[in-house]
Formats: sequence, C-alpha cells, structure tokens
Amino acid sequence: MNFVEAIRVIKNIIPQCSANEYDGILVKRLEASNTLDEGRTTNQTHIAISGEQMNMFPYLMADGYFNCDYSEKDEQLKKYFITQIPLYIYQDNISYLEADEKSGIIFDENKKSCVCASVVRSRRKEQADQVQLSLITSDDVDFVKFRKLLHTGDFLVILKHKERLSYD
Repeated sequence: MNFVEAIRVIKNIIPQCSANEYDGILVKRLEASNTLDEGRTTNQTHIAISGEQMNMFPYLMADGYFNCDYSEKDEQLKKYFITQIPLYIYQDNISYLEADEKSGIIFDENKKSCVCASVVRSRRKEQADQVQLSLITSDDVDFVKFRKLLHTGDFLVILKHKERLSYD
C-alpha cells in the first residue's frame, strides 16, 4: 500500500486528516514485546521499528557505536545519543482505548496533548539496525500512560507532519 492509499484509509477513520499535512505514516501491529502489558515474558519496553519505517524518526549516529565492527562497539555511546520527538495524542483516539479505566492524560481545549517520546537507533548482532521508540524512563508520563492502553494485536498509527519533526 502506498502513502496516498494509506492516508485514504486513515481519512475514513479520522475525517479531518489531510494528506497535505503529512509526509510519513507508520502502521505497526504491536507484538507483546512492544507493549507494557503485565505478564509479558520480555524485559523490552520500547517499540521496535525496523526497515524503511526507521527513516521517519530522527536519530544520531556515534562513530564508536555504528562505524566500527560490532564486537568493538562502545555500548555506552548508544545511551548518550537519545533524541526526543513531540507526539500529539488526541482525546478521540484515547476514548475508545480506555474501556472502564481513565487514562489520566490531560488534554487541552483542542482535545489533544503534546508529549515527548524518546528515539534511539540501535545495532543488533547479525540483524538489521532498529529504532527503539519510547524509553519509559525518559518519555513524558502521559506517553507512558498512553502506551499502557495499547495491547498485543493493537495497531499503532503514527503520522509525521510534513517537513517537520512532529507527529500525530
């Protein structure tokens, strides 16, 4: 599915969405390792993004971590090159996720909340690089609350604002 087809599908769900506003789209079906669900069997707390979708997010590349043999990489450098992106969470999108619980996320008069989420580019032995979206120790509290509403099998849709590092 190309970008125009994907925006058309999203427009059916979010009518105010305009293709002129965005230049990137990520649709990710969440696996247990991408959620913060209780009882999961992994310690991973980030959302792993690989392939071409990584290019939607900014990241910094330290030579001592990326431009060397994998066995010689300085693992500490990865932790120094964390970026944060602004993400807008909309009250309409939260209302159907909440079920019987209230998220506790505070929305403004436009029924949206701007939160910051962490982005780290990561190397993996004998596998492709990945972007790790969300470090729960560094993210805004409201983004972590939002993530707790997402469960295995849910779809996370992120739209990148055209020519800006800002996301819905």
